[in-house]
Amino acid sequence: MAKTKGLIILFCMFLSSAAFAEEIRALYPEKLSVKPVNVTYNAQAYAVCVTIQSEAVCVTIEASPLNVTQTTEYFEDMINLKVNELHLNITPSFKVVLPDASVNIGLKQKIGDTILEGSTEYNYIYNRIKYDLKYGLETIFPVYVRLYDDLEFEQIYNNTKYIQRTKGLGLSIGTPLLLSSLKFGEEFKNESAYLAHLNNTFDVEQGVESRFNTWMDYRLAGKQGGNEFDMVHLSINFDKAIPYKDSRYNFLFLNSSISGNIRFDNGNNLYYAAETGHMLEAQDAPLWTLYNMGGFDKLIGYGLNEFQGYYQIFGRLRFDAMVADKIGWEVWWVKLDNLKAFAIVDCGRIGDVHIIQHFNSYLYGVGAGVSFQFMFRKRTPVKVTFALGQAVPGGRKPVVYFVYELL
Repeated sequence: MAKTKGLIILFCMFLSSAAFAEEIRALYPEKLSVKPVNVTYNAQAYAVCVTIQSEAVCVTIEASPLNVTQTTEYFEDMINLKVNELHLNITPSFKVVLPDASVNIGLKQKIGDTILEGSTEYNYIYNRIKYDLKYGLETIFPVYVRLYDDLEFEQIYNNTKYIQRTKGLGLSIGTPLLLSSLKFGEEFKNESAYLAHLNNTFDVEQGVESRFNTWMDYRLAGKQGGNEFDMVHLSINFDKAIPYKDSRYNFLFLNSSISGNIRFDNGNNLYYAAETGHMLEAQDAPLWTLYNMGGFDKLIGYGLNEFQGYYQIFGRLRFDAMVADKIGWEVWWVKLDNLKAFAIVDCGRIGDVHIIQHFNSYLYGVGAGVSFQFMFRKRTPVKVTFALGQAVPGGRKPVVYFVYELL
């Protein structure tokens, strides 16, 4: 009876959870942030168990008719710190083509979900300077803002020289990547243009132009040797100018292109490309919307942008054969990695709708050359190309090309 009475008294003391909590807090002032007291009573064992637990310590007090014991278990404080990785990628580009006299410089910087791209093009034969700056946020629906300025002091249209400047602002939004390869998007551009005819009268045409570009892009990537490449890249877009109070221009172009690579195990590669451009509507289309063709990158063996028109068809085949790989010759800071030989066949026509429908009027260009790939200071890949291009049919002198580019 005395044992049962003592147990009841002890149990009542434990039920005074507020007072008991104060006692425990006094015992462990540094360790405990006391939570509500849990009290359990085991009738068969005549024992009472009181547990007070915090994030850092667990205190258990057990009472029985014979004795009261207290045990304390300490746990190491755990700090769960999550740090988001921040990826920074900077990709420069540089390309010089002679005798086309074109110099292209670009820089692409990616920090997290933001992208900043800048490019400039300079041609000292046609006195052309072109700037393009684009900033984007790659969220679920990527958004981009673009500023561009295209200035040409001796632009030639229909064998007549002009001074031309086109500058503007572009806003675009795209869809997420669908089926791992497909994207859609829309871009709005508002630009101002200035075109002056270099004759005795100095005729000037200037105005504002608003354009919508609706596009679709499909890209199927492959991988070889740890590097990705485009197996198939298909692009289609509609370029439409909207007339309004401050702009009289009204036109619609349909542009499409497809390109890709077929890789072989021995390092050889077959590149193919085709490009078309059609003017579907032309109530008022300015001269600066003309397509251009000619030069090393588009109809080899002919002059840079030698041909112009509102319709175009172009195709290219290029086969690169690996002559020597992993050469490893090193002089100073330059190491020779590989040597390739290549052959190019181009076919195209540009002009009005009637010209491109006659296949016997198409122009052809063939070329061949070698390319050396170097590694500068063990981290910068560089490619130097020497090529010889010939226009077909004959009657023109062969053109020797030199190309220097960063990869």
